Amino acid sequence: MKLKNISLIWMSMLLIGMSSCGNKTSEQSEQISEDRISPVEPETVGLIKGTDSPMYDPYSCEANYIFGNIEICSDNHSENNGNVLTVVNYSTDSKFKIGEQEGCFFKGMINDKIIVDTGTSNVRGLVIYDLSGKLLFETTYMNDLNIDGDFLIYWTPFDIDYVQTKPDCADSWEHGETTLGFIAEYKLDLKNMMTNSTGEIDCQYME
Repeated sequence: MKLKNISLIWMSMLLIGMSSCGNKTSEQSEQISEDRISPVEPETVGLIKGTDSPMYDPYSCEANYIFGNIEICSDNHSENNGNVLTVVNYSTDSKFKIGEQEGCFFKGMINDKIIVDTGTSNVRGLVIYDLSGKLLFETTYMNDLNIDGDFLIYWTPFDIDYVQTKPDCADSWEHGETTLGFIAEYKLDLKNMMTNSTGEIDCQYME
């Protein structure tokens, strides 16, 4: 009789221990899940400062950016430099890819526009899509991309012959061994996708 009671007590303790262990595992899993996806400032994950702040998940693919109902998964291109972006729009249950042929780099999302960088030289491609995958804007640029309110600021190669006065830097740079070029600053309105020159011109070494 005593042996039976001892066995019952032992089984009860074992079940309690298993239950406690199960609860701990559940809590740990929940904590891991929370740690996997966290809000970040865009510039800390290679995006343009001033674009929308994503939830960032580096585990489900090479880099996964979540903007509410929009999820942008970036994976290495199998043949070229850059990445292939898979854009999922859960509000419309649609999906499309960017960069399948040549690869690209995700630079941020703002005003429901997806900003993408292409190329590997100092003259690069700037491409912008809407959330359906429609191409909205395409140009070349150099140096950094910046956000100023609803405007994307970029510099693009420029033919100096179209202006009367060269920048002050031209005289001191033009005797260098590297090819001297010129870049002009533009502002792209991210609401209506209209672009205008700011009138700023600068010198730039070209590859």
